[in-house]
Amino acid sequence: MNAQIIVMDFGSQYAHLIARRVRDLGVFSSVVSNELSADDIRTRFPDIRGIILSGGPDDVVDPTAPQCDKNIFELGVPVLGLCYGHHIIGHYLGGKVGLGAGREYGITKLKVARKDTILKGFDKVEAVWMNHGNSVTAP
Repeated sequence: MNAQIIVMDFGSQYAHLIARRVRDLGVFSSVVSNELSADDIRTRFPDIRGIILSGGPDDVVDPTAPQCDKNIFELGVPVLGLCYGHHIIGHYLGGKVGLGAGREYGITKLKVARKDTILKGFDKVEAVWMNHGNSVTAP
């Protein structure tokens, strides 16, 4: 079977676009529900090579906000969080998620500090779109 990367959807308007861009790179990709358990992921995607957690409109500290199975971090594959997905990772791993200095929108530069497998092929600095109001502080 071929390598697989799944996009876990938290209500992002871009989840399908993200999956398509992954497929454009020659890697099988599917959009899945944030309610899919780690066991279900292991069963349905035996050759999984990574998980992308999408953005979404919610605030991760809101008790009614969508969550995911924390055991996805034990699957032994890289997990990349975009926007809300980044907040999920920070929240689950003991970081503090809260309001930033203010809302930010537009293009900014992402500095790749370490070339991990999931960032292979990225330039040291990438232009990316931002749209956020929260920030994550490491534990």
